Amino acid sequence: MKALGKLGLLSLLLLLLLSGFFTINKEENPRAVLAGIVHDLQENEWISSVFAEDKLDVLSEKSARGEAHRQAQQTLDVWSKAVGSQNPQQMNNIMESNGQEGMARRLAMAPISDVQVKLKGAGQLIQNGAERSLNDLKTEVKYRYRDGKKDEWYKVERSFDVRQTKQGTWKITNYTQIGSPALFEMGETKTKKTENFLFLYHDKNEDDMPVIMEETEQAYEEMGKRLKLKGNPPYPVLVYPEEHLWQGGHTVATASGQYFLNAAGYKVTNQFISLNFEALQGSSQDGSVYTTVKHEIVHLYQFPQLPPYVPVWLMEGMAMYYSNDDMSYVFDGDFGQRRLREIDLSRLTASERLGENGFGVSGRKQQQEYAFSHDTVRYIVERYGEDTLQKLVASYSNTPWFAIKDDIPSEGEHATYKWKKVTKRLTDNYLKKHLGIDEHELEERVKQWIADKNTN
Repeated sequence: MKALGKLGLLSLLLLLLLSGFFTINKEENPRAVLAGIVHDLQENEWISSVFAEDKLDVLSEKSARGEAHRQAQQTLDVWSKAVGSQNPQQMNNIMESNGQEGMARRLAMAPISDVQVKLKGAGQLIQNGAERSLNDLKTEVKYRYRDGKKDEWYKVERSFDVRQTKQGTWKITNYTQIGSPALFEMGETKTKKTENFLFLYHDKNEDDMPVIMEETEQAYEEMGKRLKLKGNPPYPVLVYPEEHLWQGGHTVATASGQYFLNAAGYKVTNQFISLNFEALQGSSQDGSVYTTVKHEIVHLYQFPQLPPYVPVWLMEGMAMYYSNDDMSYVFDGDFGQRRLREIDLSRLTASERLGENGFGVSGRKQQQEYAFSHDTVRYIVERYGEDTLQKLVASYSNTPWFAIKDDIPSEGEHATYKWKKVTKRLTDNYLKKHLGIDEHELEERVKQWIADKNTN
């Protein structure tokens, strides 16, 4: 198989040479030409992957690794059906009882369906006589929420170890989460569905769910009327019962969505809300739980209207303004004025989220940046009118593809806010267009406006 594979590659190389795939200048040094061809081959991911010995081995029908991979995929397909069909007995049959009983039970009860597993790595093949195992098999697991939207798929990466017993059967010996665990992996998860939401929760919150559901539906209706927008329900709401399970940082709730952007425009899918119930319950402010839910629901309405390069201070400021989440008290007194002076609006525009870098006190920077974002939006509304705010927001949505295509970030840009260049440029242009001032002037005016309010 290996010989045939390499012979095929040589034939392919000859075909590419004859077809003009590689441009050869007769005046160039032959060694330089050959070096260039070798470089092109090395850079070609497909050709490099076929040259790799382990890939050729997997492709071989007679190789031990190839056979093990086929058996592993079949085993994972059986596991997928067991999860998607909520079949505990089948799950116990496919997952060995070596400390995985709790996870097997949670997966068997998971409110998900149409589960699919795709191998993404070769894993490590270990042979011991008649027994074989493949360890650290990296996979992509896709699923849909039961009773959720039929066209929305969620993806997670998971690692499996699978083993062939002396009897010839294959079983999963280890299931490992890569990245954050899903709510249904943390405990047995139940669901309740209302008109616009699908709630996922653990037993511990059973008695709390009627109030959570009622307030969420009420907030959805109220914010829809306030924003004059229609949503696209049902939306999943993930209720985390305890703070140590929470994955949202220094927050009590989050709204999330997945953007897709190309020349045809942008769209958002997989929108959902996550609630840190223990933190919400411990809040000391009256009505703060309902206000927080309203804030996140504003985001659900916002996401389809706003592309990913809208500055975070504008998006969060609007969510706070429309949900009446006023944190102006943060800037009260002398200490508050010192906090106000720490704000840099230009830096907020270049940030992916508020409070990215703290000042040594947990959550302090995040708190004052949320407060300033709220006050900035409120200032724009009071000084220029809500119509101007909406026109400012619409400018981002109406930005043509050709105006940003050269600055579209690559997939590998994760070190900093990857939309930074686009966001900074557009924000500077649109503030001047709609407010007649630049970012620095807006910051100074808002700070003065806040200071004047505090002295009156």
